[in-house]
Amino acid sequence: MDSPVNGKGVISHQYVSTNWWGDHTDPHVYLASQGVSQAQFSHDVKYGIDGSEADNPTTNPMPIPSKPVDPTTAGFGYSVMDSGNDHGHVDQWGRIGNTLKARGCHVANYKYQYVFIIDRTTGKELARQKAPGVARPDVNGAYNATGNVGYDVDFNAKQFSGKSVIVMTRTTNDAKGNISGGHQDFYEARWHIMISSNKQPSTMQ
Repeated sequence: MDSPVNGKGVISHQYVSTNWWGDHTDPHVYLASQGVSQAQFSHDVKYGIDGSEADNPTTNPMPIPSKPVDPTTAGFGYSVMDSGNDHGHVDQWGRIGNTLKARGCHVANYKYQYVFIIDRTTGKELARQKAPGVARPDVNGAYNATGNVGYDVDFNAKQFSGKSVIVMTRTTNDAKGNISGGHQDFYEARWHIMISSNKQPSTMQ
């Protein structure tokens, strides 16, 4: 959806924010909460809710790339993680140059939000970062939540060289990101990244 040709085609809100202007947010978290996958949403945008490819033939179909155009969003179609009234989703996760980016949302009733990098092999914490809240009106609307439940943090990818890593998000009442006073964690174990020793995009496993 993020590869318009000659100004034509369907593009995402995130593409607009990244390449043009504004603060746009893709609605996939809300759609996932309603049982609509990213693939279904893309189809509906292109052909209509009741349409089909047969009803709308394409004369020059775009070839499907063997790999995602942006590997850092390759897993954003995963379902929302739920635990009672708490919800989480990783929208973007992966290496961009020397930066390891994690972007998404975590809805839970605690004071602070942290993002952790976890060694997938050992399960040990490799790094953590306090996440300034990011406004996510789409998420608040989907879950009747309040506050800035989004996060968008960057880590130095070099420190994880040669490791397979996953992202864990934590909401907690502990200002240091520990578990004192209550906490809630989401491990996105479905989306793990092997950090290579160079600046090339790391491999999604």
